[in-house]
Amino acid sequence: MEYEAVDGGKKAQKATLGVQGLEHLQSAEELAAEDLLFTVNAQGFKGPALDASHSRPRILAIGDSCTFGSLLDRSSYPRVMERAFLEQHQLRVEVVNGGVEGYAPRHSLTQLHRYVALEPEWTLIYLGWNALFRPEEQLGPMRQLAMLRFLQKVRDNLARMIYGRHKLAMESMSRPKQSEPDSVEVRRYANHFTPTFADDFEELASAMQTAGSRVVVLTLPGLYASDVPMTER
Repeated sequence: MEYEAVDGGKKAQKATLGVQGLEHLQSAEELAAEDLLFTVNAQGFKGPALDASHSRPRILAIGDSCTFGSLLDRSSYPRVMERAFLEQHQLRVEVVNGGVEGYAPRHSLTQLHRYVALEPEWTLIYLGWNALFRPEEQLGPMRQLAMLRFLQKVRDNLARMIYGRHKLAMESMSRPKQSEPDSVEVRRYANHFTPTFADDFEELASAMQTAGSRVVVLTLPGLYASDVPMTER
């Protein structure tokens, strides 16, 4: 399956930000409408066809949208890794992009049989962000924040009814962002929080190790920490 540079469906849906993103991508990368953004191989993974001979070391990248990457496949980190190994170490490796937008550890566990069948020498696991925003994570000391988010959602829904979704979305995008790394919420919750999906994550990592793959855990730096000054980067 192939995906080209222009998606008329987004314009039909009036998905303004999605259209702007595609137009920016086209302009920045000098893409024509018929240029290929990415392919989905026969095994259902984003990227080129797998090497049936498994002649190169295989790395499986399990994750969510951070792993799936942007629409332009060559910019996703699995493709960047392949180029880096070749350019910096003269080593040809095959990196399988197992990222699925919106995935949490429990979703990846349902795909375990597919991951094991790839027989990767290395497995990268980069998961957890989506799970943090799901109701099952709003437990224990997070309940107060859950109630606050619920009230904010009610307020936002009322605002959408009054002003319209499109106008509010565009205003939100242009509004200056502020951070409060030393807020009560960060000091009380974020710095002392063990996510409920930790067991799913550990089960996934253990299963890949048992299958003979060496596992590496990846994550972004913390978005909020009370002892580290925030920067734009």
